[in-house]
Amino acid sequence: ERLIREFGDQKDAVAVARARLGGTAEVTRSKGDRPVWTGPNVDLFGTVSPDGRSLTYVDWRLTGNLVLHDLMTGSDRPLTRNVSYGQFGQAGFSAISKDAKQVAYGWDTTEGGHELRVAKLDGTGVAEFRRVFGNPDLAGISPYDWSPDGRWLAVHPARTDLTGQIALVGVEDGSLRVLKSVDWRGPTKIFFSPDGRYIAYDLPVTDTSDEGHVFVLAIDGSRETAVVEDRSRNMIMG
Repeated sequence: ERLIREFGDQKDAVAVARARLGGTAEVTRSKGDRPVWTGPNVDLFGTVSPDGRSLTYVDWRLTGNLVLHDLMTGSDRPLTRNVSYGQFGQAGFSAISKDAKQVAYGWDTTEGGHELRVAKLDGTGVAEFRRVFGNPDLAGISPYDWSPDGRWLAVHPARTDLTGQIALVGVEDGSLRVLKSVDWRGPTKIFFSPDGRYIAYDLPVTDTSDEGHVFVLAIDGSRETAVVEDRSRNMIMG
């Protein structure tokens, strides 16, 4: 970066530097964090769309709806139909698909049930959804990521017996493939690798410690590797 910034007349050296940086665009100095969304509605239960234009969140203050926030215009669009808080249920974690056409989200029903739902993001009003997965012994289910081919959701089902799982749910047929049993806290997030062959996640070391490690697991369950094991609270971000 310094070569490009300060020695622009050294053409050969600058060409090598650009290649090493992986592009030909001008390099500019970072000026620190840039806030993209502020205010009382900001939460971390959703995901940013692949194009960076929007994100999902839960309206914890007024309705309990799942909401799509447009980062370009600052506008909000409720994706579920509560008018008053929890009228038809309560949204939870959500994940936008890789093609930005669908969103998967957890939903707590007014009857005490817990469902995994998928809805299309096109249109302008409340999104039509379909129930993908639900089970009477669920205490909740959190979708964290879509596989690159859109066929699977990486999820954390929490069970009523205070155990949890790291699992995959088939988007079309709702089939459940359990990859690993975990304690009641489960992972902070789960992400697919770009080739769809692995998932990465973090887990607490014990149920009484804040220490967390990061793991990579083949989606066929054949091999798990601890990739971060130092004695701190490590959380996967992507």
